[in-house]
Amino acid sequence: DGVGIAERLIGAPELRHKLGLAEPAESAVIRAAADWVRAGLTPPMPGRCLFDLARSYLGAARPTSAPRREAVETAVTWACEPVSTHISLLFERELGDNVGYEPNNYVVSYLDGQVAGRTASEIPDETWRRLLEWAPEDEWLTLGYVASLRGVAWLADEAGARALRSDDPEQAGLALFYLGQVAWERGDYSRARIWYERFVDEAPVETAGLHSAAVLNLSVVLDALGERESS
Repeated sequence: DGVGIAERLIGAPELRHKLGLAEPAESAVIRAAADWVRAGLTPPMPGRCLFDLARSYLGAARPTSAPRREAVETAVTWACEPVSTHISLLFERELGDNVGYEPNNYVVSYLDGQVAGRTASEIPDETWRRLLEWAPEDEWLTLGYVASLRGVAWLADEAGARALRSDDPEQAGLALFYLGQVAWERGDYSRARIWYERFVDEAPVETAGLHSAAVLNLSVVLDALGERESS
């Protein structure tokens, strides 16, 4: 049947079968949980965020009817039901005093186009906005960098700007390095130079581990600008 041992061990055939049976509310729940991870955020996803994003996805799929919370609750229960021992599309996790949800890694790969025959589903701009609002402060830059890799430049910039304004010196310092890296990868060497020079001059001691990398990157940027000798 073309299914390898590794796929059988993780329950891939059963997971694919259940995904194929998903109704709109169930698909919305799975997609919401997977997009949290695909965007670079650490699971579990807080329950309130999952329900909010799933209702948004369900509303987009059914624009003529208002998505009801009961439909999403039922869909979450369905997704958490095991397809075999200890294997399900979605796992319920403790998150402090609340409940969080973590998608099966195979499901994340499936929706990200990493499974044969699948193409990646796009993460909508509105989802990126919501995720930035929900993300813990220490994950803003991770979210932004993943957004940059996925071609969502505006979110990458906004995440960096938000971290730069942080009251946490370490986050603000990391933001300088991050903004230099993002600008460099875009080929905007002039802006990369500005950010790397600011990092070298201003970064707090908490980010000292990145100092050598910043100096090296700055030298490469100056070479690209033809200004190495002037440094």
